[in-house]
Amino acid sequence: MIGLLIALESEAEPFLQRYPAEKTTIGGRAFARLEIDGTPVVLAICGVGKVNAAYTASLLLSRFDPSVLISVGVSGGIGEGLRIGDLVAADRCVQHDVDTSPLGDPKGFVSTVNKVYFDTDEKLRDLFVKTTGAKVGVAASGEQFVASPEKKKFVSDFFHAVVCDMESGAAAQCALIAGKKFLCFRTVSDLADGSAPADFPTFVKEASEKACDAVAAFLREAKRQGYLL
Repeated sequence: MIGLLIALESEAEPFLQRYPAEKTTIGGRAFARLEIDGTPVVLAICGVGKVNAAYTASLLLSRFDPSVLISVGVSGGIGEGLRIGDLVAADRCVQHDVDTSPLGDPKGFVSTVNKVYFDTDEKLRDLFVKTTGAKVGVAASGEQFVASPEKKKFVSDFFHAVVCDMESGAAAQCALIAGKKFLCFRTVSDLADGSAPADFPTFVKEASEKACDAVAAFLREAKRQGYLL
């Protein structure tokens, strides 16, 4: 079984429209069991932000025990050359708003797990890239909608990130603690600059449709190749 963690109802809508789903509510969060071309999936709508993502990911992992947790959704493109509509598969996730550097830690250092970067599963990530043509890079998340050139430059330069969102780093941390494989697939819906507040609602539907297409293609290919997901 695959676990899909998605922040917004609008991002989950393409999946729920295309595939018959058995819906339930657990702990105040919406879950849907569905099947994508023979692969069992549990989709969870977590809400925006790291706390919502961590809470919902914990419910998903403990109640449904998926073999892989995938953070799927739209994001701001902060890497050079990225355009609205581009697909990105994260090779690592980082939480750009974590900062205990006054205590001597590196920026982004998450205590208890003692990591700055959280790796995604290389074999499955490479299959996604080969199947969809996605670009690869670091996904940075934090409790803010990045929409200023200054913040965009800091996150891009300091953490070498190419996309920014508000959930993936927290989901990656939960997967690590639970001992599960983790993947992060993002579609660029805005360029995290002064135009971002206008671009996001305009392109979120298109970006979500593209993300659904990509995930479905990836799962079909993974099943065809006999990957244990």
